[in-house]
Amino acid sequence: MSLLSITRVLLVALLVTWSFLDYGFVRGSYGAVLPGFWNLLVILILTMFLMIPSVVFLPLWVLPQLLQRWQGSIRKSRNCCQECGHPLEGSAAICAECGPLQVRMNTLDRSLLISCLMIWTGCWITGTLAGETIARLDEHQFIRSSEADSGESISRERWKPYWGSLHWNQQSKTAFATLHEE
Repeated sequence: MSLLSITRVLLVALLVTWSFLDYGFVRGSYGAVLPGFWNLLVILILTMFLMIPSVVFLPLWVLPQLLQRWQGSIRKSRNCCQECGHPLEGSAAICAECGPLQVRMNTLDRSLLISCLMIWTGCWITGTLAGETIARLDEHQFIRSSEADSGESISRERWKPYWGSLHWNQQSKTAFATLHEE
């Protein structure tokens, strides 16, 4: 496995974990048990805002391309071909080794930006889907066990990394969440 592959796998793992933990923080502090569509939308948007600092790691995804561009700009300043480094003769922009220079900087910039945004978005979606799945399973299990129990009221902590506690009101047969133990 190459260093680039290892870097990319670690970057994806970091971003998915970041998203999962952010989702757990927002979902737990939101206080809803089995939230509906609009509540989930708010939770997703808040999670996305908490993911913004993770953008600083995205250049690791395109590091080889960035290094290649940096090397090409150094070669160009020395009047050499940006691709192969062969010295250019006079003011000609045609390399004797690799042929005419094709200007594709804007396309490359756009493709690097798009690939970074797609990776970031995919990791955000993966982390939030994993977070919501775990939260729903935990809440359904709590509700089933609370309905079967004949006690007055039941409380327990949420599954980590979700903040707060789940509570069962026996009279109304409803579950609710709080940020602290009641």
